Amino acid sequence: MIPWAVVLYVRERDRSNRFWSKEVLFFVAMAGWFLLSTLWSSSHSYKIQKALCFSFYTIPAFLMGYLVISNNCERLVRLLQSLLIFALIVFAETFRVFYVKGMGSIQDIMGTNYLVTGQTLGVGLIVLIVYSLHRFVDANRKTLGLEIVLGSLFFYGLINIGGRGPFAACAISTLVLYAVFCRYSNAVKNPLLHLVLFSTVTFVLCVGLNYLFHQQGSHFANRMMPLLNSIKADGSAMERLEFYQSAIKAFVANPVVGLGFGGWPVYHGLSDISYHPHNIFLEIMAETGMVGLLLFVAFLTVCVQGLSLGPILSSPLLVAACLITLFAFMNACKTGDLHDNMLFFFALSLVAGLKRNSISIKVV
Repeated sequence: MIPWAVVLYVRERDRSNRFWSKEVLFFVAMAGWFLLSTLWSSSHSYKIQKALCFSFYTIPAFLMGYLVISNNCERLVRLLQSLLIFALIVFAETFRVFYVKGMGSIQDIMGTNYLVTGQTLGVGLIVLIVYSLHRFVDANRKTLGLEIVLGSLFFYGLINIGGRGPFAACAISTLVLYAVFCRYSNAVKNPLLHLVLFSTVTFVLCVGLNYLFHQQGSHFANRMMPLLNSIKADGSAMERLEFYQSAIKAFVANPVVGLGFGGWPVYHGLSDISYHPHNIFLEIMAETGMVGLLLFVAFLTVCVQGLSLGPILSSPLLVAACLITLFAFMNACKTGDLHDNMLFFFALSLVAGLKRNSISIKVV
């Protein structure tokens, strides 16, 4: 996709000089500082791996979304369709694994880890809910039933794949969607009726599928129980707290420029390996210091500055882009290395690009 995006940008650059926009300039400044920090990192091999991944994946993801995809409404429609199709493929494989191996443990789907699978299913669920809610509110209900059933099945996959973070991020994003629609929709009862309908269908399907798969409760609930009883009883939660404390100590010890890209694992005593503090803010603070943190916050600010709910709520495209950004941001605050959070930077680029272009993107 990246080479084709370069071709499209060169072909269309006469119509838009957006490369010199403040969003891109702040992103380039932030990314440049991150890469520059490899010079003083105590890491040897991991800093090179991290810098290369950030340069070849994360940076192009933002630039492609901002400069190319958000420049055309049809491209955004095709993107959401592609994301949904890919999520459906992952969803089908997830249910095949559930049927063959059961749901008693964390499962890796299609050669990747459960967190990536959860994020993929979460994106698909968000797209389905956004479009079905818009159709319900606008009384355009031709495919409403299919979208609600598929959304319910995605929900079932999420609560049993094993990842607490993706499910929590998706649940919060969905509740924000309903809350905003109830607050600003002309017909408040419509979003509430849609929520009741979706919840009812989801409950019925979950009970039926649990009976089919001989499952009691959900894997998500089983993983939450130790955390609800005592945070000390949850090894994963205790490990995260230890990482957070370590990242804060690293920042205090190197407040201005940080440890350098890829330097936190060495500081934490994990040796020169691919690992991270499981929080994008703490990771940036620890490895790039106050300079990197300020550049990151400034970048976030210019990307969302000027957004208003009126234009957003008028189109499922903008709603989906904003909700996927929120979903990816919450995941970035809980897990994922900086360069692994491509979905967040990519989704944010779409929101920033659409906001700047003021594209007329009515319901498609």
